[in-house]
Amino acid sequence: EEEGEEERPRYRSDRDRVTALADRLVHAINAVGKRYDEVLVPLTAGRDSRLVLAAAIAAGVEVTAYTFFHPHMREIDRTLAPRLAASVGVRHFSITPGEQRPEILALFDRHCAHHCVEANRAAFATRAIGWSIGNVAVLSGDVFEVGRCYFHGIVPPTLSEEVLETNAVFTPDPQEGVGIRKWARWIEDHPEPLDWRDRCYIEQILGGWVSSVAQAGDLAGPETISVANSRRFISEFLQFPEPVRRKAFHHHAVLEALSPELARFPINIGGSRTIARLRRELRLVRSEKVHYIQGRVRA
Repeated sequence: EEEGEEERPRYRSDRDRVTALADRLVHAINAVGKRYDEVLVPLTAGRDSRLVLAAAIAAGVEVTAYTFFHPHMREIDRTLAPRLAASVGVRHFSITPGEQRPEILALFDRHCAHHCVEANRAAFATRAIGWSIGNVAVLSGDVFEVGRCYFHGIVPPTLSEEVLETNAVFTPDPQEGVGIRKWARWIEDHPEPLDWRDRCYIEQILGGWVSSVAQAGDLAGPETISVANSRRFISEFLQFPEPVRRKAFHHHAVLEALSPELARFPINIGGSRTIARLRRELRLVRSEKVHYIQGRVRA
């Protein structure tokens, strides 16, 4: 820079950001590979677990992929995950749940104070997780979703009392609605230069639900690591224009940069995730009845 000339902030194109994300993912997984004796990737037909697998391959870390085969899973998850792993020469195995053990459910509920009542609870009770021992890391695809405008198509861009009172996403039960309204008042007093919908995902989904799942998973043995769980990753995600984020163009670009082979397979084709979740919830209500509903209320 010439003397006296003011330093100007460097403009970063979307291509630069894609490169930065890819490099950062590779660096993060490379660090995990040096620390742990075994690295596992839970693989589905979705985008996020595939991004993790692609970064692991690019990092040169030896990983093993696995898929939990539960009775109500989508056919695409059952059939595509083994093909994805085979296409890049990664070993893959399937886990079929055993019989659910009530004493394990009770232990899990005590450990997490009934804050984790989702699929991980059932998976632990059937030994679908918790079977691996030793210095093992499980690479999770959590956090990537914050870069895809999760709440943008669900709630209005402006936070209002009407949104808090009427939107089903935030008021599935009265007690949870009270908590969300308190949080909404808090963020009004502590503003950030961030779309409130993105902030809601970061502070409520990641800071609430995902953190509860992670803590409950302490019982399982292996250490679960969300490789994108950092301020740098999240900041980079949020720098992309909203139309790019909504369509996940940036995530697909990272996937193509890391593994063109994995990028050529379809992503999440074969059924609605919402319908699949609803079916799972109804199945749990039928099987556990009052116990499951009580757990939901406590959560």
